[in-house]
Amino acid sequence: MQDQKIVLVRRAGYDWGSTVRGNTGEAYLTKITFLVIPEAAARIGALQSGQVDAIAYPSSNNISEVSSSSNVFTAASAGVVYTLYPNVTNPLLAQLPVRQAIQRSIDRQEIKKVTLDATGTAATSIVSHTFPSYTNLSSQLTDSSKAVTSILTKAGWAKGSDGIWAKDGTRLSVDLQYSSPNYEQLFELIQQQLKANGIELTLKQLTAAQVTANQASGNWGLTYGNLTRPDPDVFLSSFTATYSNFITKDVDPALVKLIDDQSAEADSAERSADSKKIQKLIVSDGLGFPIEEATSVIATKKTVHGVRFTAPWWAIFGAAWIEK
Repeated sequence: MQDQKIVLVRRAGYDWGSTVRGNTGEAYLTKITFLVIPEAAARIGALQSGQVDAIAYPSSNNISEVSSSSNVFTAASAGVVYTLYPNVTNPLLAQLPVRQAIQRSIDRQEIKKVTLDATGTAATSIVSHTFPSYTNLSSQLTDSSKAVTSILTKAGWAKGSDGIWAKDGTRLSVDLQYSSPNYEQLFELIQQQLKANGIELTLKQLTAAQVTANQASGNWGLTYGNLTRPDPDVFLSSFTATYSNFITKDVDPALVKLIDDQSAEADSAERSADSKKIQKLIVSDGLGFPIEEATSVIATKKTVHGVRFTAPWWAIFGAAWIEK
């Protein structure tokens, strides 16, 4: 029934599933009913009262409560993490030192501590740790006021009386446009972190239609998003002007060449090497400010076992079973 439920029935004789799901034979469960329950609190209530056996995406505010009485299965999405994308056609964000200063102004460990629950993971690269050819770039993603000062001073910026960097009469002030209120706490924390480093961030909550229209016209500074895909071609979709919704101008020819080369490379080892170089360039160029890994969360009754996930992050129930 549309907007109410979906019923899946086990297919008799289906015994050729991927080993990833933990069961290559027929599914253990004969039927699964997916109920549409939009509100997180209502989903949690349904689980705790025994009305349902499992829920997806329990509220992060209640994850500790849920964990004490439930099984919690999690998986990091293999792909580009949740990232602040800069508009490289914006006069300020077109400047490499500005992007590099923003990169080093974000304290991802504080973000983990303040805004993420026990299932959340701070970004340590532009891709998640489950991504093929992931390379740990956490040393380049640590906040450093000293690094910010050095970068901007060398580029001719100076702090004004209000504590904000300025150059040729222009203050270092950018905006972040978003539509979902779910990110307000996160964005306000990042705003504080940037301000502590002399960078002004203006938060603009708009409708989804307004955000889309502004992105199409180039009238934006930063925006937030991620892309799930466990393959290096995710860089083609996210960080080249030809395909990306956010990077509308190629600013680093070396990066574009690497992305194109890996897309055409047949040798897996060479492709992996290119992928690692791409990750480093995106971070060092400040073409993406990685914040947190996307995580899929399924909470179940204690009697439910065997929930697994695909590489992107979708739950698999072919090996799931209920303890009687």
